[in-house]
Amino acid sequence: MLRFLQWRSLFRRNKFEGEMADEFAFHIQGRIDDLIRNGLSPQEAARRARLEFGGKERYREECRESHRLHWPDELGRNIRYSLRNIRKTPSFSLAAVASLALGIGVNTFVFSVFDSLVLRPLPIKEPARVAFVETASGMNAFSFPDYKEFRDRNKAFDGVAGYRISVMNFERGGEPSRMWCYLATGNYFDVLGVKPALGRFFHQADDVRPGASAYVVLSYESWQGRFGGDWSVAGKSVRINGRPYTVMGVTPQGFHGTETFYWPEVWIPMMMEPQVEVGNPWLDIRSTWNTMMLGRLRPGINRTQAAEDLNRIADDLARQYPREDKGLRLRLAELGFMGSNLRQPIEAFTGGVLLLASLVLLTACSNLAGLMLARLSDRQKELAIRVSIGASRLRIVGQLLTESLVLAILGGAAGCATAIAACKLLSGWHAPVDFPVLIVATPDWRLMAFAIAITIGTGRPNGDRFTDGHATITK
Repeated sequence: MLRFLQWRSLFRRNKFEGEMADEFAFHIQGRIDDLIRNGLSPQEAARRARLEFGGKERYREECRESHRLHWPDELGRNIRYSLRNIRKTPSFSLAAVASLALGIGVNTFVFSVFDSLVLRPLPIKEPARVAFVETASGMNAFSFPDYKEFRDRNKAFDGVAGYRISVMNFERGGEPSRMWCYLATGNYFDVLGVKPALGRFFHQADDVRPGASAYVVLSYESWQGRFGGDWSVAGKSVRINGRPYTVMGVTPQGFHGTETFYWPEVWIPMMMEPQVEVGNPWLDIRSTWNTMMLGRLRPGINRTQAAEDLNRIADDLARQYPREDKGLRLRLAELGFMGSNLRQPIEAFTGGVLLLASLVLLTACSNLAGLMLARLSDRQKELAIRVSIGASRLRIVGQLLTESLVLAILGGAAGCATAIAACKLLSGWHAPVDFPVLIVATPDWRLMAFAIAITIGTGRPNGDRFTDGHATITK
């Protein structure tokens, strides 16, 4: 019951303060009436009552302490005092904030890149149920005939899709230009659970016979950049390698396929491969390994069971086609980097850079601790006077902690702003190669949580101390 009253008093502060004023006035008036009945004049009775009860503010402070409401006022005083001290020492404050901004900004930026490449799932339905299929030796592609065997004969997946990174010449009312794409099987978007932003996607029934699926799906960025966000683009014709194709739809914003770093402009049905990769038809050749595979696990099936099911099919293929599939063993990997061989070095590299950035932050905190110790030597007299006139050591420690946290918050805000600006620059940068590599590091709740955590961490006790002549107070 007491805890409920404390929280009620905290969140209904104005009402609580009014009730205290009314109660104080009630007690004062009651004492005045008693004194008047004892023969004193009203003026003298009022003066005597005020002397007996003491100051109104002392009464209010006692009530606040009894309800444990004094800490918001004390915190506010500490913050105001800290801000005054920061304004009084601009050189020190600027150096401290700049040191923290550097350390926090670098860490937040590197974490943002690490998050976008490694931690953040692809924008698909239930990404944890989607896995990339690779061989036990790390090869990330299969022959298209083998893909169809795994797609049709497995019992562990709701669907298995195939895709391939490719490039073609694109033309729409002007000179042709090179454009990177995905060749994708008809069930690609269905397996991923992605819904179109405009029009529709191609499906398995649209991708049955070679050369009969002259359709194209645009990425959201390509729709905005090349087509000006034309809402009537679905159904219009474009030319790819000199052949007419019909635009079916547009992918949702932020979706760029199944590789984290690769940003294609279009998706084309796999059955159009001979027309896209002119002179290199491989759909019916079992010895050409060009098709990457991904699958959506059935509910209740784990990755170990799914790999066993695929290897059962692989054993059958090895007996039927020993020349092409002898020794074929499969395993499942995380989606996003075309298998484990690319993901593992990227995780190791970005993790190492994040560790290096943490060392930068530790160095910044160490430098700041030195600055604060040097500054504290100039404040020994001030702190000793505060102790001599009655300030408790706990009160002064709280003040010093508040100053550290205020500096950390200012440095964290500056560092966060720097990191966000760096993320925008990185997201707008395109590698000078003929390949659509793009790293989009966008701030989200994980980035903000990380920034807040390291900001609070840098505001921890860092060794500041003062001596009042008899005792040393350390925070």
